[in-house]
Amino acid sequence: MDLTLRVTDEAALKDFAEQRMRTEYEDDPDMLLDELSELRNGHIASLSIALEPEFLTSMIPGIQIIESECSITSENAEETILQVEPEPAAQPRQASDDASASTSNSPLSDMAALGAMVRIHALEQYTEEFEESDPEADDFSPNTLLTGALMWSYETLVDSLFEDISFQRNGGTAIEETLCLSQLPEAFQEHYTSGFTQRFLAITMDLGHSLVSGFSHPSCVAQELVLRLVFNRMELLEDLYTELELPDDWRSMLEDLMFEDTDHEFLYDPSMLGIGSDPKFAHMRVVNLDIADWFTPFADRTVNPYAHDALGTTD
Repeated sequence: MDLTLRVTDEAALKDFAEQRMRTEYEDDPDMLLDELSELRNGHIASLSIALEPEFLTSMIPGIQIIESECSITSENAEETILQVEPEPAAQPRQASDDASASTSNSPLSDMAALGAMVRIHALEQYTEEFEESDPEADDFSPNTLLTGALMWSYETLVDSLFEDISFQRNGGTAIEETLCLSQLPEAFQEHYTSGFTQRFLAITMDLGHSLVSGFSHPSCVAQELVLRLVFNRMELLEDLYTELELPDDWRSMLEDLMFEDTDHEFLYDPSMLGIGSDPKFAHMRVVNLDIADWFTPFADRTVNPYAHDALGTTD
């Protein structure tokens, strides 16, 4: 059966796909966070969820899928955008063993426990210096839910990076189908090889260590991008758990405290490509924005040797 479709309301389609994911993974918050993150990739991701064969046939009594294959192509492109290889349908996706084995009945309790491990020097200094003069400081000290949401989001990001690496090692090349790489600057997608992803994972693991040992600032541009992805996932957590009350403007506050600057945001602006090596922007003093320098440590910083060493680029 071939279907020719036109998406007439992307927002409605995304809402439908999101509600379906919330229903299917209500007992597996980690998987739900991954699926909601994938919906950021646009209407193709929403459409793939809405048209999943197992989901569609589950609403029809008296039939069972023996084999299924689904592919989505754009009318403006010759290549296949999304293709699900045939597989037996008798094996529906299950919640992860880790999630089902959880002994906690409250995700917020788990977050608070994680948050108690986090040490962010700038946040501690902020609350010490301004807790009396700045009324907003009370929202951040001691707020283990805020730091717990940060660590929870970090841990799910690590899981997703392992999935991206597995996807690439098994021949996957479509960056838009990945969970994490698809959220990195689009202009550099040709460089996001499995070797790159492995180096990016190494930098991500560095971040986790510094979050519990005492975080000051990101060690390199790649780690700035890691932290940006973590913040993106924190925003999804707010949508996932309505009872999770984070301070107002928590993202802008954490960005101010944890980033030394936001030059990495230029990487998401096509009009600013090449800014790092363009003489006319020399006065801005941006550094390491060329992709070859993303893993180069900032002054007085260190990065994981695997990420910094050129051998880490081997596919």
